Amino acid sequence: MKNNSIENNKLNIYYKIVFICFILMEIYISLPILKTVFNGTIGKLFFIILAVICIFMASVYSNKWFNFFLISIFPVVVIYILIVLLNYLFGRYTTIKDIISSLDLLLLYFFISIGSFFYIEKNDKYIKIIIGIFIICLYLTLLTTLRGLFINGNYSRMLSSSSTSESIRNGLRRMNIGAYDFIYSLIMLCFIFGKTLSNIKTKKTRAFIGLLIFISIFCIIKSNFTMALLLLLLSFIIFFIPINVLEKKYVKKIIILFFVLLFVARPLGIRVLKFFDNYYASVYMKYKIEGLMSTLNGQEDLEDVTLRVGLIENSKESFAESPFIGKGIIYHNFSVVGGHSQVMDDLARYGLIGYFIIIIPIFIFFRNTLNKLNNKAKNCIIVVIIQYIALSIFNVSLPYYISLTVFVIIPLWLKMINENEKDIMYEEKN
Repeated sequence: MKNNSIENNKLNIYYKIVFICFILMEIYISLPILKTVFNGTIGKLFFIILAVICIFMASVYSNKWFNFFLISIFPVVVIYILIVLLNYLFGRYTTIKDIISSLDLLLLYFFISIGSFFYIEKNDKYIKIIIGIFIICLYLTLLTTLRGLFINGNYSRMLSSSSTSESIRNGLRRMNIGAYDFIYSLIMLCFIFGKTLSNIKTKKTRAFIGLLIFISIFCIIKSNFTMALLLLLLSFIIFFIPINVLEKKYVKKIIILFFVLLFVARPLGIRVLKFFDNYYASVYMKYKIEGLMSTLNGQEDLEDVTLRVGLIENSKESFAESPFIGKGIIYHNFSVVGGHSQVMDDLARYGLIGYFIIIIPIFIFFRNTLNKLNNKAKNCIIVVIIQYIALSIFNVSLPYYISLTVFVIIPLWLKMINENEKDIMYEEKN
């Protein structure tokens, strides 16, 4: 008995080390102001050290999780590291700077791994702390970002632009302004929080989350990201569709509705865009909106749209030139890989063979998550997957905040809500 007690205490210490390292990473990601202390290569190294400690301690703590990691993620990580090394040794375009940027994919695998760990080895107390810290940091960043957007509606865009100098970026980070990864994550969080609001037990918590949703929507609208507005509109439409519509028996109706929407999208889209065009004071955003209206009207004067499409075309052409093995690990040569579509960029870098290998952990993660939730939570995850795919097609989806949101916070939130629902049903029966 005494030996068992000592063993359990050791295991609890391992879990706490994983938890503390992850919390440090969560706070760092959630508060942009901290990136003024650790940024760039130093920030990545800080992350990698904490990530290695987390993975090692999680492996010691849980055989169940370690088996999952060993089968589902570790082989892909090894293959990816080999791909990176081969590209560095023999790649035509790959530089040291590209190798450092390639670490982002390994950190994506970390978030998938650690999200799975907390999901498999559930501990309600620690899960609530993880979500609680995330929401507190979310509120802080939300309020400081909104304050910044009232001063200049393009601050979030400036943080996301490669043309913005590092000194200006650091100035915006000191103001704790969220960049595009923060804004796009808000869209997914708003949907999930909104759909599960009725499942929250206490009125105060419901009011707290309800206010968070309202401020988040306002922040998305103020942020001047055109694609974010379109994704928000799509999420808003999906939000009011009954959750059981995603079941198989409704698939035909969904397809018919999709084709009907294709016919009404153009006139409806123009009306919605005109409304926003009148609302925005930002000259840049007005230009973007008028560009979209020109597209819907079939006009050709589309400089801004052409620029984005041109960058995606660069990735498309590179993929067409080498469809099976790709052009190599390229992050800073936009004439080869455009850097504006995660899907097309990765196809251009790794080809079909490499691309389907690197997305295996993402597929396994979502499959495992779907298998362990009730129908309502399962359908919520399906919508998040759709949002994540849409974001990956039209933008870059590797930044840490997006990975943290999609692979850790949302699954844990739905698991927590799922447990609350079971508790309520049990209380009603008794």
